[in-house]
Amino acid sequence: MALGRSGATPLVGVLLCLAGALSWGAGNVASRRCAGASGLGLTVWGSLFVPLPMLVLSLLSDGPGAVGDALTHFGGAAIASTAYTVILASLVGYTIWNGLMGIYPASNVAPFTLLVPVVGFLAGWVFLGERLNAAAFVGGALLLVGVAVIVLGPRALTRMGTRRQSSKRSSVTPSAP
Repeated sequence: MALGRSGATPLVGVLLCLAGALSWGAGNVASRRCAGASGLGLTVWGSLFVPLPMLVLSLLSDGPGAVGDALTHFGGAAIASTAYTVILASLVGYTIWNGLMGIYPASNVAPFTLLVPVVGFLAGWVFLGERLNAAAFVGGALLLVGVAVIVLGPRALTRMGTRRQSSKRSSVTPSAP
């Protein structure tokens, strides 16, 4: 999918996405180790550590003037996007995700993270009118097939093995005396 990026997508953006994937993986490992904890509790406590480092990074990269201006001119779009991020993406999404990671093996839950780029580029196409090239669609299709193989493959193999065993048992019938 990264090969399908347009010239408008800088390489640093792709690299940041890869760094985000690494961070996501580390978070999944940490969440899995806290299997007995509440998904909501993990989300809330984990969120307490984010604002201060992000404020420092923003002050370093944008400067105090830009940060102050952004905070004093917080418009409707910023409020809506913040509410979506805080309520739906973070509280609801991560609570469900952390709960699933605590209940099911990571190998059953983690493959669904591969759907994130597909949802992202399709949302950009539908809501923002972004143009997608064939490489993006091919990459997205490969991700969907990969998730299907990972999630459905073991079940299909188990069913096939069960069918083979039952057909072997039915074909080996004892002869009547």
